[in-house]
Formats: sequence, C-alpha cells, structure tokens
Amino acid sequence: MNQQELLCTIAEKIKTKANKREAKQNKNKKFITYQVGQKILSMNHHLSNAGNNEIKKLFNLYEGPFTITKIISDSTLAIINPRSGKEELINVAEVRPYHTDESNVTK
Repeated sequence: MNQQELLCTIAEKIKTKANKREAKQNKNKKFITYQVGQKILSMNHHLSNAGNNEIKKLFNLYEGPFTITKIISDSTLAIINPRSGKEELINVAEVRPYHTDESNVTK
C-alpha cells in the first residue's frame, strides 16, 4: 500500500466515524422546519441598565410574532420587522414557532 492509498483509507475511516457520531448525537433530536408565511417569535437581547432601573431577567424572552418572508438556508430565515419595516436575517437558533391559543376563541 503506497502513501496515497493509505491517506485515502484514513480519510474514509475519519468520515465514517464522524457520520456515526453525528447519527448517534442526533438520534433523539427533532428538528423544526419553518415555512414561508409562518409566524415565529424572536429572542430578545436586552441588557440590564442600572441607570433606568431595568433588570434583564424581568424582560420578555421573546418578541413577536414575526412572519417569515424567505428561507435563506436551513439555519437562516428572513423576516420583516414591523417597527422598522426592514427585512432582517435571523438564525433559527434564536426563534421558536408562534402558536395561537384557539381554544379561547368563541364561535
């Protein structure tokens, strides 16, 4: 076995081990897929401010709902911010689906 064949064999083994680790790690995870037009909540990133007597732990964790306008990739969404009217890109790690409580709606 020459050096080139040995390097190819090692690379294949590294890839198969990585795939096995990934499959084992993601075995019990459920991945959320988003659709265009779906409503989501976006994570707030407020900081405490002693001058204004604002404490971070008392702020809302999420703000919204926002509507998804485009899906850029599996990890990036485009939303329209209603306050500014501008399109913003946001990572899926910072959003969660918005659910309306339809049980309280009277018909």
